[in-house]
Amino acid sequence: MAVILFGIRTAAIIQKESFPRVSRNQIMISTYYPGAAARDVEINVTVKIEEALLEVPGLDEYASVSREGVSQITVYVDDDADAEAFRVAYDDVDAAIGRLDTLPATVDGRPVLRRVTSDDLPIVELSVAGSPELLQTFLPYLERELRSIDGVAELTRVGQPEIEARILVDPERARQREVDLLTIARAIQRRNLEGSGGTLETFLSEKKVVAYTKFEDYREVLDTNVRRSFEGYGVRLSELATVELVPEERKLIVHSNGKPGASVLVRRKSGSDLLDTVDDIRTMLSSIQLPPGVAVNLLNDQSYLARNRLQLLASNSLMGLLLVTGLLFWAFDARTALWTAFGIPFTLLGVFLLLPLLDITLNAITLGGFVMVLGMLVDDAVVVAEQVQNLREDGMPPVDAAIGAVKQVWKPVFAAAATTMVAFTPMLGLGGLPGKFIWVIPVVVILALSMSLFESYFILPLHLVHGSSRATHKKRYIIALENLYRAILTAALRFRYPVVSFFVGILAVSAFVAGNYLTKDPFPQEAAEGFIVRSTLPPGTGAAQMEALQNRIEIELAKLPENELVGYSTRIGTHSDSPLTDRGLQSNLAILFVYLTPYSERDRSATDIMDTLRGFLAHELPEHADVTMELMRLGPPVGHPFEVRVSANDDETRSRRVEEIRHFVGGLAGVSDVRDDELAGRPELNLRVRHDMLAQAGLTVEDLLTTLRIAFDGMIVTNLTEVGRSLDFRLRLNREARANLEFLATLPLLNHAGYLINLDRFIYIEEQPGRAEVSHVNGDRTTTVYGNLDKDLMSPGDLMEIVSQRFPSDSAVRISFSGEPVENEKIFGDLAIAALTALLGVYLIIALVFDSLTRPVIVMLSVPFILVGVVWGLFFHGMALSMFALLGVIGLVGVIVNNAIVLVHTIGAQQDTEAVKETDIIRGSVQRLRPVLLTSLTTILGLFPTAYGLGGYDPMISPMCLAMGYGLLFGSLIVMYLVPCLYCIGRDLEAARPSLTRVLTTAAKSLSGRRLR
Repeated sequence: MAVILFGIRTAAIIQKESFPRVSRNQIMISTYYPGAAARDVEINVTVKIEEALLEVPGLDEYASVSREGVSQITVYVDDDADAEAFRVAYDDVDAAIGRLDTLPATVDGRPVLRRVTSDDLPIVELSVAGSPELLQTFLPYLERELRSIDGVAELTRVGQPEIEARILVDPERARQREVDLLTIARAIQRRNLEGSGGTLETFLSEKKVVAYTKFEDYREVLDTNVRRSFEGYGVRLSELATVELVPEERKLIVHSNGKPGASVLVRRKSGSDLLDTVDDIRTMLSSIQLPPGVAVNLLNDQSYLARNRLQLLASNSLMGLLLVTGLLFWAFDARTALWTAFGIPFTLLGVFLLLPLLDITLNAITLGGFVMVLGMLVDDAVVVAEQVQNLREDGMPPVDAAIGAVKQVWKPVFAAAATTMVAFTPMLGLGGLPGKFIWVIPVVVILALSMSLFESYFILPLHLVHGSSRATHKKRYIIALENLYRAILTAALRFRYPVVSFFVGILAVSAFVAGNYLTKDPFPQEAAEGFIVRSTLPPGTGAAQMEALQNRIEIELAKLPENELVGYSTRIGTHSDSPLTDRGLQSNLAILFVYLTPYSERDRSATDIMDTLRGFLAHELPEHADVTMELMRLGPPVGHPFEVRVSANDDETRSRRVEEIRHFVGGLAGVSDVRDDELAGRPELNLRVRHDMLAQAGLTVEDLLTTLRIAFDGMIVTNLTEVGRSLDFRLRLNREARANLEFLATLPLLNHAGYLINLDRFIYIEEQPGRAEVSHVNGDRTTTVYGNLDKDLMSPGDLMEIVSQRFPSDSAVRISFSGEPVENEKIFGDLAIAALTALLGVYLIIALVFDSLTRPVIVMLSVPFILVGVVWGLFFHGMALSMFALLGVIGLVGVIVNNAIVLVHTIGAQQDTEAVKETDIIRGSVQRLRPVLLTSLTTILGLFPTAYGLGGYDPMISPMCLAMGYGLLFGSLIVMYLVPCLYCIGRDLEAARPSLTRVLTTAAKSLSGRRLR
């Protein structure tokens, strides 16, 4: 009773989330270099950090992207490194970056390091539509309300940037008063200060000496003395510039469901409950009054996905439980059926008690383990209960029957459970990110089977001894079923060699189908719940043109039925697929996130909806618009369906090879949306510096670059801080000067002697094509070619092999691969090793139980045949051989081996006293018919509601249940007919061994005699 009560309480309060929390063993290094072009960032920031990383041991690789004003480097540590090893790697990287002292002085702070974990992903996006004026006051209010919620850790606003005070300098006035931009910047920084001067001590008291000189109003900045002589003559900033309050320039335009707006993305605190946190957010939204003209939509709601999965898996599990209980009542008397079924809730709730101790949350993967093990939980209980029932039917008293039953079957029951646990144990060591996601499944299975063993040995027998002591009788339909089975088995044993040959033939055909017609896809995406639309216009295109293009796409999306579309969010100015990206890059770029309803609620897959939209785009968009689409993947991130990396530091050589690969891959069957990650930038004015002239004037390159940065992009020179508010001041030239290319040559600099010198004395200008981004892999410039695949026509592995043969690496260009094909090789390779390890462990367990090295061979020979049902089940349902389907195969091995062990143990119970006869095989098989059928059917009934999504479809767990269910349908035939035939053939070989030995001995002697002659 304690297990039931405390288990229910734990199930109610256990932390719930969509997927398990995992560390991706990645370190993100972000460095901000305001105003710098992509190539400038690459050479002066990224390369220097990459050189520092060469000193750090144990890194798998590092990849970087240099964009305008920012360098981002992702450091990959071994996926299999534990928490301590990753911490050491992080500290080493941090120390290497800390020793770096060659970064430009104008870099904003030091490089920022961040660990990448699943907690970094937002749990919900509040997409807010409204005019900029309304959002300017509403968004800060909304963010304050969100921060008051316990589970909210961090907010990221995308769109509607913060207000800043922009100081706009008139260059002509500044020249007339012999003032340059550096002088103005220093004057403002020196003016806006405050501090303490110490303590004034007198005989009677002490007083603190302070100086509050910071601005109290943003307009006070205009009173700054830029220059003033002893006589009182000079220049105030008001004579040179104006100040205005404007939104910070982020180069990003955000749409919410086709309307101008912004997004607030919420990340939760580690350890907080996902469902509770989002429920609190919804409650908060319902309690506040939205201003007229403002709408808030919840997009990418992870709690909705988690809640949906938890509900459908819970309902399917309950349905399976009812079916299993009904089957037990069909096979046993009411009391035996009731107490046998009692083991299911007892075991499940007992496992719930243990999960928090192992820091395991309730998520889709955990529930997948529960669904998998649901039908297995009564396997041990069925064997014990069935044996008690047999002894009771023979007239034995209840207590003696219970004790005798446990004594007779404890060994095969233990072996059956132990083999299943051993089969799942190697999965705990699966490597990579997918291994971190699914390790909870074997843990749940092992815990559940351990609890089930305890319940079967100690609790179930106690319950079965209560009640009437009358002998029970086997039900008539059970007797009729046993008679039918006896007749068919007798005929099968008579023709045992043709029967075994028939099974072998089916296995061979199934292997052919699996190798040629089943695709291998670790995480199939037919149930994906969203997709991304990327748009690119020619470099230099204005934001207005891109916004018009996005409006046309948004109008088409708005036509989708309500049961398909949740909403969509647009970012104009970037291609980044991270919804947290809050800065744009170029106005000719845009990305649109489309969020769909759960797969079980709509009639079309995300791919079908994409195909419809793609047909519209092909006819309605301008020719110069490049629009591509890709799915938002379910499960752990494994990259694009294919990624070909082309590495060469010579841009021309690399670009030529990229174009060749794009053209070749685009012509292959099943390949679509082929593209690369090179982004052409706006034309650049490359300033060539005359260093001798600069030094002769008493100026530095830093003076020159800082002046240019202030002039065009602006520089934060000070701020105004109040309680609950902070206002940055950005100094830059006014709009007229920034739009005048000729003014660049006459931009003045003030040297240390007080003379203004025009910029054209120190530079000359060359115009060149620009790059929006520069990517590196392990320090080499790299372009990645990627796209989409129709896996019915081309697998990722096949594509990788074709490309590697056609485009091998050479001294000029290195070709490598990443993304899904590489991850597939890791996953299926690890699973193959895990399967072999599991089979070896199962064999050793059986050998120990049977105290024989030969008898377990009969059980192990049945294992390959279980693939028949799996292959045909997946084939007829059009499903790929996924990671979760293979997990189902491992679970299937446990159930089939369980039944085979009990059957072989029963048949061979008298082998120590006399040879096993054919009648003994038949008698033992018939005796075990009821538990074999029950263990198989209970597992099948526990799986099929989830396999067919009777209470809702789960794209990960349902294929696993389908593979197990159909594998068991054929597996039951294996245990009922193939195992007895193999046992009988083994007996034939044993009987023929003396004769065979004599024949071989005679032949050996004859051969030896001939040699002597």
